[in-house]
Amino acid sequence: MVGLVGPVGADVARTAVAAQRCGAAWKFAIVDTNGYLLLAGPLRRRPRTVTRPRAVRGGVVELHITVEELHRYIGDPRVAEWAGVLAEIADAWADRDRFRERLAAHPGARFARGALADHIRIRDRNCVGPGCTRSARRSDLDHTREHGRGGRTVEINIGPACKRHHPDKDRGWTLTQPEPGVFLWISSLGRAYRTRGEPIRPDLPEPDPASGVQEESAATGPAAPPPRTTDPGTAGR
Repeated sequence: MVGLVGPVGADVARTAVAAQRCGAAWKFAIVDTNGYLLLAGPLRRRPRTVTRPRAVRGGVVELHITVEELHRYIGDPRVAEWAGVLAEIADAWADRDRFRERLAAHPGARFARGALADHIRIRDRNCVGPGCTRSARRSDLDHTREHGRGGRTVEINIGPACKRHHPDKDRGWTLTQPEPGVFLWISSLGRAYRTRGEPIRPDLPEPDPASGVQEESAATGPAAPPPRTTDPGTAGR
């Protein structure tokens, strides 16, 4: 789990998100090996817990998982309480073609709404303007090619743009989206700026050494680093 203060352990993450059973919006995000979005959608199921923690209302829980992890964790007894949630995500991945059709269900719509809006805000965390860090939720869902000029309301033609960068296309800048989530800005002076959001699930840091791990000394040399493991936890926010 990656929170405001950085990564936390899987046990803490599971406890924290289990407290969000009531009132929170739950979403899944299947990511590639680099942490970029492949498929996103809502979740109806919740983990089964032996002792229900005090409920926390409101907020958003996002579960980030790769396809390889999804296959590995299904049936894993260590995360048995999450079996229903994992099964729902696996069903969505198996039906991913239909999920993606929903993103292009209303290509002529004036505004991006519903599944498409959720997908864009998960894919692009921030405004796509060069160097901008304004949250996607505080930005407009902008048509890369203007709607009034035939731009469709589909995944490859929508991106968040803040109040500062949204009007730039009327100030001599041009904008294209060569592939979903990748934006190419050309300034009025002809300079090119390629932007892409950070991975929605960055690499996890190396784990802290276990207690009793041999420290480096002049006699023994550097201690061997602990093997990197992946705990079957989930990421949420």
